[in-house]
Amino acid sequence: MIEYSSDDELLIGKVADIDSLILFSGVSLEELQEEFVRAVDEYVAHCEAMGVAPEKPCKGTFNVRVGADVHRQAVTVAKTRHVSLNEFVKDALCQAIERHMHQEASEKIFASADFLIASAPSKLKSAWRESRESVVTVSEISGESTYRH
Repeated sequence: MIEYSSDDELLIGKVADIDSLILFSGVSLEELQEEFVRAVDEYVAHCEAMGVAPEKPCKGTFNVRVGADVHRQAVTVAKTRHVSLNEFVKDALCQAIERHMHQEASEKIFASADFLIASAPSKLKSAWRESRESVVTVSEISGESTYRH
């Protein structure tokens, strides 16, 4: 991402689509490009020194090896739903991510509640345990219900 700062009379760039903040600037496109290369080289060297892998931006496409049977089944289901294979896989990933985020949030809520209930009277603790054991989750991808007892 590149912007122009009229206050500083500089082109200012930021490497997009990664969590790390990598900034660079220059008065000309040539200088901006040189500073970009320098900033990325410094970032990579810093990562190596810290023993971590540098982040790579996600470009929105990737290959998934699923085997011929799963591939064939996914194509069949996508056709019955009148969507492309890409759309079917994208929807399945979005649903899986949503379930994961919901599960993660639920676990945090339960952990907080467990902490608060720890000092509660026995009757309240018993009621809390019973309510936790009767949670129902529904799998949207398979359409099957799973009951946790």
